Amino acid sequence: MFSRKIFIVVAIVAMAGMFGMMAKSFLASPQDQVATAAPSVAEDPVSVVPQILVAVDDLPAGSFVKSVDVRWQDWPEDAIMQGHVRQGERTVEDFTGSVVRHGIVAGEPIVASKLVRSGERGFLAAVLTPGNRAASVSVNAVSGNAGLIFPGDRVDVILTQQLDVDESAPGRHTVGETILRDARVIAVDQRVQDIARTGEDQTAPVAKTVTLEVQPRGAETLAVAAELGTLTLSLRSLATPEEEGASAAAPSPTYAADVSTAFNRKSSDSAAASRNEIVVMRGNETTVIESK
Repeated sequence: MFSRKIFIVVAIVAMAGMFGMMAKSFLASPQDQVATAAPSVAEDPVSVVPQILVAVDDLPAGSFVKSVDVRWQDWPEDAIMQGHVRQGERTVEDFTGSVVRHGIVAGEPIVASKLVRSGERGFLAAVLTPGNRAASVSVNAVSGNAGLIFPGDRVDVILTQQLDVDESAPGRHTVGETILRDARVIAVDQRVQDIARTGEDQTAPVAKTVTLEVQPRGAETLAVAAELGTLTLSLRSLATPEEEGASAAAPSPTYAADVSTAFNRKSSDSAAASRNEIVVMRGNETTVIESK
């Protein structure tokens, strides 16, 4: 009898425990059930895609590389070749001011072997357009536009010289003429960049030599002109079409008499004196009176 009571108590306790577990299961939220059922999964680390330096636009041979001409581009690791410029190993500033040795198309990776940096052998030759020459002109503060001419600008070259003419024509003793038009400046002294790099002197020093890109005939013209008289550079507007500078006819020389009317008056005085005439000048008016 006593054993029967113990069995009943144990059965009641077991059933109560089972009903308690069932109630807990029903009261648990779906999120808790999912969290309990789903095993924890470790997050994968974010993979870093390497970047290399590529051209933004087409870079023809002989052009200068500016910071806006290149950018960093994601590139598959297995497609990175030897010679490609990886981010972290080099900077954009390392290639700013370089000259393109062989043409690079837009989107093409930058390869160091296709560029020539300032100071490297063959730099100036890479700047020149095929078939052209580099010729230097000695300048001073006046003839060099007070140091305001920079590589990449385009200029005309003016020759001023003194001619051995008859005294009866003093107005033709001094003459100036444009001997070269639309020549590209490729270097000022030994500077080949149009802007100074960070940390460099930002002032515009007065140049002593300006190097121009000219055709072979133009190089000969500059060499002869340097022996004849004084060379002056005349800066051209960037808005002037290159075709206009190449096709425009050479202007006629400008003589001293074309600049100053004093030479014309002196010539008139000499001519009048030879004819026994009196020249009367009132302001800008000139009257010739014959003497008896």
